[in-house]
Amino acid sequence: MDPKSLIDDLNDILLSEYYCFIEILGRGSFGIVIAAYSSNLDKIVAIKVTEYFEQEMELCLLQECFHPNIVKLYRVFKADNYIYLIKEKLVGQTLDVILRERSIEEIEVRNIMQQMLNALVFLHRKGIIHRDLKPENIFICANNLVKLIDL
Repeated sequence: MDPKSLIDDLNDILLSEYYCFIEILGRGSFGIVIAAYSSNLDKIVAIKVTEYFEQEMELCLLQECFHPNIVKLYRVFKADNYIYLIKEKLVGQTLDVILRERSIEEIEVRNIMQQMLNALVFLHRKGIIHRDLKPENIFICANNLVKLIDL
């Protein structure tokens, strides 16, 4: 998957220049995550591109989850066996990266746990269970806001 051509394909689907490639944020067996400028939202977004069948569950879950401690999903596009999840681009680090760099104080742990529990209560009330809860899927934003990612 060439990220620039994926963004070009997305713009072709939309028949306009909505997204401008910035950089690759990550690659994995799931696909690729690209940072791009969205002229429609007037902000930088993260675009997760993967084959459709691999992300169908995440797509369904994220469309129902509007909570300050869960990554925002702005839009979804499907084309040519790919799905494009347009999400908020988070600034900060995942909890696993932070824990490798330093130990965290008890007050910080309490803050993280309180926010994660708020997100989990919200999900459970909707009948959703996060089956991959781990430090790699807990994102600590620059302003200490905690976001659950990869539902």
